[in-house]
Amino acid sequence: MLKKKRLKNIPEVNKTVEQVKQPQPTAQPSLLQDVIKLLIKIAAIALAFVLVFSFIFGAYRYNDLSMSPAVKDGDMVISYRWDKRFFNNDLLVFWYNNKPNVSRVIALEGDEVNIDSRGLFVNGTRLSEPNITKETTQVKDAVQFPLIVPKGEVFVLGDNRDIAIDSRTFGCVEIEKTEGKVIGLFRHRGM
Repeated sequence: MLKKKRLKNIPEVNKTVEQVKQPQPTAQPSLLQDVIKLLIKIAAIALAFVLVFSFIFGAYRYNDLSMSPAVKDGDMVISYRWDKRFFNNDLLVFWYNNKPNVSRVIALEGDEVNIDSRGLFVNGTRLSEPNITKETTQVKDAVQFPLIVPKGEVFVLGDNRDIAIDSRTFGCVEIEKTEGKVIGLFRHRGM
């Protein structure tokens, strides 16, 4: 008797088959709706990609020999725009003559740079650069040495010192005008 009372108090048990609502079959989306959803997803991914590479990262095709052999002509350089804390030997991207330029940081603000017949000196110490095969020389009718790097600027040089257009020619680079630190490099393979 006790069991009957409990069953009577449960509303689902007392319903008849007609009272139980059957789930209605949903209509399958049409091919056109599927295509529209797919195109919206593709557009969202493309927009996210463009936003990321417009505001966070930079991608540049490097068409110069100034950084050879570290960065070769035709390589794709990836930079991180939000990191502008440079240290010696960092590679950075900046614009010069309306094209992206990649150079190596040699001296930071407050450092004294001197280039003479004995070589490249930073704060009185000759730099040892085992990957640089050519001597670092001054450029005629350009920056005069010794030079103190101004606040908010860095002194940069290209690795291929014979042909590089760098701080020996145009002076120090303002940190705020750089495109960021190089974080990746894709080699050009003749594609």
